[in-house]
Amino acid sequence: MWFKQIQIFQFSSPFTLTSEKIIQQLTPLAFEPCLPSLPVSQGWVAPRAMY
Repeated sequence: MWFKQIQIFQFSSPFTLTSEKIIQQLTPLAFEPCLPSLPVSQGWVAPRAMY
């Protein structure tokens, strides 16, 4: 698979978050489909099952 707009970042300090902590912080930002009266909606979607 080729990516047209990929950006790779390198952490400047050690990554110390656990997967549980990341999931906890991303949960409030989860994607919710927009209502018919709204033109757009945005949010975070897991690339694969998180369990």
